[in-house]
Amino acid sequence: LHLSIRRQRQMCIRDRVSEGERLACADLKACFSCEHQVLVESVDDIWALLSFKECVEESLYLHESTSHFVKNYGDLLAQIENRVGKLSRGVVKRAQTKLADEGRHPLWLDASDLGSVV
Repeated sequence: LHLSIRRQRQMCIRDRVSEGERLACADLKACFSCEHQVLVESVDDIWALLSFKECVEESLYLHESTSHFVKNYGDLLAQIENRVGKLSRGVVKRAQTKLADEGRHPLWLDASDLGSVV
């Protein structure tokens, strides 16, 4: 019997989650428009977010055209900018400095790290 990868994951998760427990959402692209999203206002977390944003921006070269990229990621990038704009300027500035000095967060080194996340 061949089960799809998705079905295998569902079965595995079901066996590990106790009754009454809920899994956190993992839809990163939808995260920034979700009312339940929480950003931790720390330099390291904002550094990771800015690294993710750069990866998304870098993925432009993987699209057919700029309009195709904007169609796929324009709203996401605007939502990220909106959220970053609501954070402490000092924390954002230190995160930007870290990004410039140390490079991207290890999870988001280049556009290939996006995989099927977004």
